[in-house]
Amino acid sequence: MATEGIYTARLDASRHEIRLLTLLPGHDDDNIHCELRTVSLGDDPKFHALSYVWGDASKTKPIHVGEQVFNATVNLESALRHIRKLQIADTLWVDAVCINQTDVIERNQQVPLMKKIYTEADNVLIWLGEGDKHSDALFEAISKDEIPSPPGRDHEYDCFPEEEAIEIHRLNAMLETIATREWWVRVWIVQECILPKKPPTFLCGTKTLLWTHFFDALWELRRGVIRILPDAGRHPSVTDVYRSAGKTPDECSSKMSFLELLDFARQEYGREDVGRQIYGGSSGTRSFSMTISPFLGRKASVAHDYIYGLLSLLPEEKSQLIPIDYERPSWEIFREVTKALLTLRDESLLGSVSFQSSPHLDRPTWVPDFSSQVGQNDDTRDTGWYFGLDNRLWGSPEPRFSEDGNILMLRGVYLDVIHKVYPFGEGEDDWMDVLSRMERRAKVVMRKHRRGLRRQGDNPDSASTGGPLFPTPSSSTRRLFSAMSGWGGRVRTAAVADDQLDFWWNVFQTPDHDRWDEWEFSGAESKRKREELAGLSTSEVVTSLLSQARSVCRGRSLLITRRESLLGLCVPGALVGDALVCLSGMSMPWVLRPAKDKDYYTVVGGAFVHGLTDWSLLEKRCDEGKLAEATFRIR
Repeated sequence: MATEGIYTARLDASRHEIRLLTLLPGHDDDNIHCELRTVSLGDDPKFHALSYVWGDASKTKPIHVGEQVFNATVNLESALRHIRKLQIADTLWVDAVCINQTDVIERNQQVPLMKKIYTEADNVLIWLGEGDKHSDALFEAISKDEIPSPPGRDHEYDCFPEEEAIEIHRLNAMLETIATREWWVRVWIVQECILPKKPPTFLCGTKTLLWTHFFDALWELRRGVIRILPDAGRHPSVTDVYRSAGKTPDECSSKMSFLELLDFARQEYGREDVGRQIYGGSSGTRSFSMTISPFLGRKASVAHDYIYGLLSLLPEEKSQLIPIDYERPSWEIFREVTKALLTLRDESLLGSVSFQSSPHLDRPTWVPDFSSQVGQNDDTRDTGWYFGLDNRLWGSPEPRFSEDGNILMLRGVYLDVIHKVYPFGEGEDDWMDVLSRMERRAKVVMRKHRRGLRRQGDNPDSASTGGPLFPTPSSSTRRLFSAMSGWGGRVRTAAVADDQLDFWWNVFQTPDHDRWDEWEFSGAESKRKREELAGLSTSEVVTSLLSQARSVCRGRSLLITRRESLLGLCVPGALVGDALVCLSGMSMPWVLRPAKDKDYYTVVGGAFVHGLTDWSLLEKRCDEGKLAEATFRIR
């Protein structure tokens, strides 16, 4: 973008100076003309802040800034043109124009002011992009309060008018296609819509909606779609919406959970009593982990922004720990964040990220690449999702670092070395084959544990009798899955007794079982509701168990250790010979790899150990002398 002559002096950071863009009047086809002026935020200037997607920097259109020409991206030029047409604001803060993007020093100084800019703006305008017939229809229906209301009672759903059910599904399809627009995937939009004191305003083409109206409709439509006539979702008027957008229904619906999270985050931000649900504490104690973790997987054009784009959501004393400096390599910023997490005892974020996303031989493996992460609803195989123990972190980290900052030293406990690794395949047959092998191996491991328990019973005071480190209640791998913290699938079967779940899991695993036909999907008996299953049928129970197991295991590996025959799950990069350890301050066991001919380990990723459901068990084994603490050097 051409900037010569537009910026005559660098903004004064000590005065909290910013530039504001005044949008001059014009007809629809006129070029965009505007003026820039410098103001101090301390003088309480009146302005609207624009939140938008820059778009392809190589595709631009000229706008006139004073006497100069500025090459704005096509999307920005379109946003300014529509704002001028709608006459909803004439004084704007627009990052691409109001910050001299070629001046790194100015960029470094302006990023810390983002919180003040978006908090003090009269309003934030969210440009979603050009409108179409479906986005126009949705915004019109919401504006005119024409969203059909779902019934208030369960029994009323059966007699709900079909035409209204179809309309709910059609409007929901329009909403879901809007959820696929590029604005939602930017990391910067998180703070841009959470920080404003007033509800932001959505702009889509020539239509506008307040944030609150948009999301009131979203929650109403989601409630209706879940429960009203699923067949209505296949009506031609509904499928036409997806087809017009060039998207599949699954592709669109998968985006909705982030919109729901974003609205919830905006509602909770700043509330002293509730902020901890998203941010890990009240507004004064928000943690790095709970600020960054929910928004992993967003996109940015500059790697630094995966961190910088969220700093404004943190208390000032924490955000200041990460200096804004676009001239430093991004991985150094990521290292500073990781060191802050360890030093502040805020390590839960490390269980949500992958350490395999961007391997570099010259960079520490304990520093995750925050620019190559995924969200919780994406492919989490390389992360520690579902592995963490939710009662607390274990031990006190007290991290130490080598002089060059590359080697991390943490206290921990060596559990065992990995002896076998069984990767889960992607295909249905591959996955089921590994599941069957898991069940067989689990039974072998449990028999060995029981023999150890019997030997220990003969000599209970001996610390070397070979009893299991972490006794498990059943040989069923179902217990392995259901023990995992954060395993949301258990909700449906929560009222069913464990012995019943174990029994039907075993039936499913045994095709020649004499009760096999009672769960098989094609059999009438499998559909019968059973009192002993809390009103569920056997097919519902088995389907739920399989779905839950697959969500936890997909793409990962079963591990078995050499000496203790520990059974567990781990990230897919684990190999035979890797070490299984517990590190102080962490929420889960970790797989570390001994570096060849070196005195340090490298990080592979998180793991879950069957039977280790509470850190007190680990502490007990240390007190008994079965395990001992040591210092692990990790690079």
